[in-house]
Amino acid sequence: MTVYCVIITIVALILLVLLIRLCLAVMSCEKQIRYIRREQTSMKLSRSFAFRPMDRIIDHFEQLRRESREMKRDQQRNQQQTKEMLAGISHDIRTPLTSISGYIEMLEHADAGEQQRYLHIITARLRDMEELLDTFFVYARLQASEEEIECRRQPIYPLLCESVLSYYAQLQEKGIAPQMICVDEQVQGVVEEASLRRIFQNLIVNVIRYGADPFTIQLYPQDDRLLCIFSNACIESFDVNAIFQRFYKGDAARNTKGSGLGMAIVKELCEQMDIEVQAEKREEQLTITLRIPMSAHSRTTSSMEAL
Repeated sequence: MTVYCVIITIVALILLVLLIRLCLAVMSCEKQIRYIRREQTSMKLSRSFAFRPMDRIIDHFEQLRRESREMKRDQQRNQQQTKEMLAGISHDIRTPLTSISGYIEMLEHADAGEQQRYLHIITARLRDMEELLDTFFVYARLQASEEEIECRRQPIYPLLCESVLSYYAQLQEKGIAPQMICVDEQVQGVVEEASLRRIFQNLIVNVIRYGADPFTIQLYPQDDRLLCIFSNACIESFDVNAIFQRFYKGDAARNTKGSGLGMAIVKELCEQMDIEVQAEKREEQLTITLRIPMSAHSRTTSSMEAL
C-alpha cells in the first residue's frame, strides 16, 4: 500500500511539474505575442516547452503571420500599380489633348491651306485618343471581369489572315512585308474568336510601332498545341523580360503614342484562354510564341499541371 502511495505521489508531482511548465510556456507565448503586436516586429515565437498541441498552435500562428505579411505586400503592390496606372493614363491622354488644344489655337490665325492641314492633324490626334481609351477600356474590363472566356474549336489561319490584312496598309507604310508560313490552313485551336483576334492585332501593332523587316508569322502544330510564332527585327533596345508588363515601353518608344498596355492585354487574354505565351530576344530579333490548345483535353491537362 505504501509503495502505491509513493508511486501516485511521484506521478502527481511529475504531472504538476508538467502543468506548471505548460502554464509558463503559455504565459511566455502570450507575452511574446503582445510584444510582437506592440513593436510590429518579425521575430518568431520561441518554443520553451515541447508539447505537440502547443507546437501546432504556434505553427498556425506563424502561418497566419506569413499570410498577413503577404497580403499586406500584395495590397501595397496593388496600390503602387494603381498609382502607376493612373499616372500612365493621365500622361497618355494629356499628350494628345495638349497637342489638339495647340492646333485649335493655331486655327484662328491660319489661312485656308493651313487650316486643312491643322484639321487633318487634329483628326489624327483624336483617333490616337480613341485608340488609347479603347485600350484602357479593354484592359480595365479584363481586370474587372470574373467570367471565364468561352472557347471553341475553330480554324486559326483565317483569323490570322484577317488581322494581317486589316493592318497591311500600315505595314507597307513602315516598309514591312509580312511573310506567313502555314503547314495546314485548316488546323484548329480551342480559342475565343474576338479575344484571339485582339491578340493578333496587338502583336501586329507592336511590330508596326517598334519593329522592322524581316517580319514572319509561322503557324504549325506541335504535340497537342498549335504554335503561332511572330518574329521581327528590333529597331530599339528594350527589356524582353518586361515586355508584358503594364505601361512598359522600350527606351526609344517612351515618347511615342502607344499606351504600353497592348502586350499586357496579350498576356491577360492568353492566360484566360490557356494559351502559353513567351517572348525571346536573340541579337536583333524578337520572337513571340503562342502555344494554342488544339483540344479541350490539352486545356484541361495544362490547367491540372498548373495546379
